[in-house]
Formats: sequence, C-alpha cells, structure tokens
Amino acid sequence: MREWFSTAKLVGLDGLPSSRRGILEKAKRENWQSRKRQGRGGGLEYHVSSLPQVTQNWLDATKITKSTKIPYIERARAKIRIAEYWRRFLLKNQFCEAYNSGELKVPEWVAEEIPSISESDLDDFTYLAMVLSQPD
Repeated sequence: MREWFSTAKLVGLDGLPSSRRGILEKAKRENWQSRKRQGRGGGLEYHVSSLPQVTQNWLDATKITKSTKIPYIERARAKIRIAEYWRRFLLKNQFCEAYNSGELKVPEWVAEEIPSISESDLDDFTYLAMVLSQPD
C-alpha cells in the first residue's frame, strides 16, 4: 500500500472532508506527518499513519479489493460514492434555491447584506463560521 498521499488523493475518502481546504485544515489541526510533494505543483503529502483509522481501513480494503480483483465490490463502492456526492449536491443546491427565491425566511438584515448565494458561497461561509467559532 502507498504510504504518502496528496490532498487531491484524500478528498472525499471515508473519514475525511470533501474539499482540499478541509483536508488541509484537518491535517494542520491534528498535526499530521507530512513531507513536501515531489513533482509538479508542489504542496504536501501526508503519511498514511497520520490519517484517521476509518480512512486507513478504507485504503487497506481498497488495496485488497484491487489486488484480488473483485469487480462487483469496486462497482458497489463507486455507486455508494456517487450517491454521497449526489446527496451533498442536492442539499446544497436546494438550500441555495430556497434562499435565493426568498422561500427560506432569514432576518431582513441578512437578506439585505447577502441577497443571493451559490454553492461555493456556502463552502466559504461554513469555513468562516468554523474559523470564527474556534477559541483563541
């Protein structure tokens, strides 16, 4: 099994955030073992031992599945992953539509300050709320 993983390879795996920024924040917060990434783009790679146990288990199971060539398990995993992404997309999309149409009732000053939002705005707002809620 590989020992070092870039943020791009870790995004959305079991037990990990669904964005590169989320991975970087979690790695920093939990002090993951890292090294400079070789090759194009730079950045960091994280050692498998620093990852959450559920992620390590998933990576180990994936390795076993790929080496033993059980295609129906890989296909089932792919379907589950697509369903997870679809659920996230649908909920964000529905929230944005409700907010932008006025269906979602928010205080007047909020609607005046931010008249419309997008899915990427939601990611930014979530990050801001997380940063501001952390103690000094």
